[in-house]
Amino acid sequence: MAKEEKGSKKQIQLYVNEYPKELNKAIGLGEIDWISPLADEKNKEYMLGKEARKKLAIPYLDVSSFWPSSGPHWDALGITKDKRDIILLEAKANVKEITSGCRSDNEDNRKKIVNSIEKTFGKMSGDNVSKNEDPLMKDYYQIANRYVFLDNINKYFAKTNDQRKCCLVFVYFTEDPYYTSTTEEDFNNSLKYSDIKIKAAEKKREGYVIKVFIKAKK
Repeated sequence: MAKEEKGSKKQIQLYVNEYPKELNKAIGLGEIDWISPLADEKNKEYMLGKEARKKLAIPYLDVSSFWPSSGPHWDALGITKDKRDIILLEAKANVKEITSGCRSDNEDNRKKIVNSIEKTFGKMSGDNVSKNEDPLMKDYYQIANRYVFLDNINKYFAKTNDQRKCCLVFVYFTEDPYYTSTTEEDFNNSLKYSDIKIKAAEKKREGYVIKVFIKAKK
């Protein structure tokens, strides 16, 4: 991936490559060895395919058991220096990035997606199989699928008696000088309208879901 010129992708590239100590401090899990996006890898974003799973030391995690192919691209991936936690990071630089819908039109893929989201959040609304009118599929799909990966990786650790844990980190970059400048208050006002199931999931996973606000770099 080329060097980004604006938005959350630009900011996470800047922080991982030029200001990692500031990012690590904001997250609060100690020193983190970032796997992506790295400048010397042309800021490549990983899905949890074979290469990424090897880097995260979870080579036998079967993503296909709960998600189509290798899943979404992650804004950043890392491992704490003490090797105790792996980091899945999602970055936002404006409120429009918070909402998104499921775009898959493959029936089998949607069934697998719906099944995994319902295992994570509970039954969704709607009678049709695709549940395309439920907020978790229509408005907050990206957030929902990140929780699915968090839960399934931690289930994998429990099943294999692995003492590590997976943490899901949401980084909100405020006052982006290159695009839409957004305040922490703006983000919080938008997030308070998110689906009630997401709020409940965040509360239930305290210590595993981390939300931080960081001022965007120039």
